[in-house]
Amino acid sequence: MRASVNFMRGLSFTFIILFLAGCAGNKSSSKHSAPLQAENLDESPQPVGGLSALIAAIRYPEEAAKKNLEGVATVSVLVDATGRVEETRIAKTSGHAVLDDEAIIAVARVRWQAGRKDGQTVSSWTTVPVEFKAE
Repeated sequence: MRASVNFMRGLSFTFIILFLAGCAGNKSSSKHSAPLQAENLDESPQPVGGLSALIAAIRYPEEAAKKNLEGVATVSVLVDATGRVEETRIAKTSGHAVLDDEAIIAVARVRWQAGRKDGQTVSSWTTVPVEFKAE
């Protein structure tokens, strides 16, 4: 089974899913009262360790593999000013709850670098499309 992560304006990576780890999320405050959207930032939030860290956090769910389910789940993620995941949600479903759930878990388990605005780290949203393909 294969999956792809499309991240930040057209970069695309294909990989074999190898790793499953726990996920965590904490709340934190930033200089701005409301989280900013990625298009309003100087730098968008990025996974610590780059896309390879995000790739390592995703696994193709066994249930989906048995049924050869495929799809792209687009996850919106709120990263606080310290780089912790505060919230995740499906922005666009893959069409399969099991794939959507894994995409959310994987994005949440990755450590993130906070977005930046005017030289300051800020709480902000970004989106990550995660593609699952059966082979």
